[in-house]
Amino acid sequence: VGHLGLKMLPKVIAAIERSGSTLVFTNTRSFSEIWFRAIIGARPDWVGKVGIHHGSLDRNLRNKVEGMMRDGQLRAVVCTSSLDLGVDFTCVDQVIQIGSPKGIGRLMQRAGRSGHQPGRTSLVRCVPAHAFEMVEFSAAREGIQKRTIESRVPLDRPLDVLVQHVVTVSAGGGFDERQLLDEVRSSYAYRNLSDEEWKWVMDFVARGGPTLTAYPRFARVKFEENLWRIASDSLARTHRLGIGTITADGMMQVILSNRKRLGAIEEQFIAKMRPGDTFTFAGRSLEFVKTYQMSAYVRPAKGKASVPSWQGGRFPLSTMLSDAVRHRLDQARLGIFDDPEMTMIAPLLEVQSRWSRIPSMQELLIESTTSRDGGHHFLFPFLGRLVHEGLGALIAHRLRRVNEIPFTLTFTDYGIELLSPEPVEIDRDRWKSLLTPDHLVE
Repeated sequence: VGHLGLKMLPKVIAAIERSGSTLVFTNTRSFSEIWFRAIIGARPDWVGKVGIHHGSLDRNLRNKVEGMMRDGQLRAVVCTSSLDLGVDFTCVDQVIQIGSPKGIGRLMQRAGRSGHQPGRTSLVRCVPAHAFEMVEFSAAREGIQKRTIESRVPLDRPLDVLVQHVVTVSAGGGFDERQLLDEVRSSYAYRNLSDEEWKWVMDFVARGGPTLTAYPRFARVKFEENLWRIASDSLARTHRLGIGTITADGMMQVILSNRKRLGAIEEQFIAKMRPGDTFTFAGRSLEFVKTYQMSAYVRPAKGKASVPSWQGGRFPLSTMLSDAVRHRLDQARLGIFDDPEMTMIAPLLEVQSRWSRIPSMQELLIESTTSRDGGHHFLFPFLGRLVHEGLGALIAHRLRRVNEIPFTLTFTDYGIELLSPEPVEIDRDRWKSLLTPDHLVE
């Protein structure tokens, strides 16, 4: 069932030992902390020769690790997507990917961190965190061979972003409407912005559009002295505090007793800590001492420690990789196991075929069972966690309209679980009505 892939630790250490230098990629900051501690725990003689690198570490610590890697002082660096782009190391001999890359392009990008010189070959070794990830690795291999890689489609006239930009400029001293429109159209995303769309944007920020006109707080800009300016100082303060579209938990600085900053950690994790509790951060065991002015003060500790978790750190399965996974499963349904990964997973898929069914490309597999927890329905679209969240919410909404029994939803990249306190029978026709596109907008 996984255990974060640490069953593979001896083989990972052997692969690192055979190579001159290695980047060990994990998908989350928590995984990077766990794997760094595991590697050092298994090979204490590598202390100072293995580094850790992720986005929550202090910039000075990250710069130090990058410099040591360039100078050939490190045998390996355990990292996240913080080393995906923008950092080139010509000395890296191999990449190890812990867990599914969740995207074909991401695996290629990470593989390209090794052999980063003309004429050299990039090498990536994939380490499954659980058995089914072997299918994902096989699907990624197939995607790379066929060059079915995720596209990077530029956004076209995102008006929500433009509205924020207009209010931001108005709060920075004001703007001339014609000049700002010309500047906006000079960007690629808004090169085709029409006069009607621009008028809609200005109407929205000036009076809230036709819908919100009755609410003064939505009149964010006003025209005075030949410029459009923010309507009030209070609106300017509110906008500056809430600028951007991404929300996250508050971050607290992690500071050692000698005042050295280690990085930042989410407030919700620190809020659960009591003085004397220990946790792992920046590859060290730390004892929590106190919080003061959005900082968590810590000191070195020994022994086992909890591992922080960060929100928003999990990649969803990409559309291209999920299509490739469905294709590999379809081949397995036909008895085709034609690469090392599918050969390895064949016994498990054969059990699935005997006990249930392997779905074809045109089928949706739904399995139902009961346990002491209640009635379970498992749907397996293999479309990624984000798609499943939306689909699961739709199914639950439609079920509640005809059935008062509450459902608990759980999502993974592979499927959806609907759990009810007591079993609920749903036949094939009912499933079709729950999944119909009819009245979807409503």
